[in-house]
Amino acid sequence: MRFYNDKRGQSVTILLVFMVVVITVTSASVAMMLTNSLAGSTMQRGTLVLYASESGAENAIMRLLRNPNYAGETMTIDGINVVIGVNTPTTTLKVITSTATLNGIKRVLEVQLLNTDGIFGINSWKEIN
Repeated sequence: MRFYNDKRGQSVTILLVFMVVVITVTSASVAMMLTNSLAGSTMQRGTLVLYASESGAENAIMRLLRNPNYAGETMTIDGINVVIGVNTPTTTLKVITSTATLNGIKRVLEVQLLNTDGIFGINSWKEIN
C-alpha cells in the first residue's frame, strides 16, 4: 500500500509541472499576438500619414500651377494634420515641404519643382526625416 501512495503523489507533481508549461506557452503566444497586432496598426497609420503628406504635396503643386505666388497652408485630411510650405531658393526652383502628423507619427515629403519658361516639372520627390 505504501508504494502505491508514493506513485499517486508523483502524478500530481507531474500534472502541476505540465500545467505550468502549458500556461507559460499560452501566455507567450498571447503576448506575441498582441505585439504583432500593435505593430501592424502602427504601420498602417504610418502609411496613411504618408499618403496624407503626398496629398498635401500634390495639392501644393496644383495650387502653384494656378498661382505661382502660393506660399503654403495648413489642412486636415481624414483627421491627419498636414502643413504645406513653399520656398523659392532661386527664380526657377520651388521647394514644397509637406509635413503630415497623426498621434506622434510624422512623415515629411520634399518636392522640388523646376520652372522653365513657365512650365513646371518635378525635379525631385523624396521623403525626408
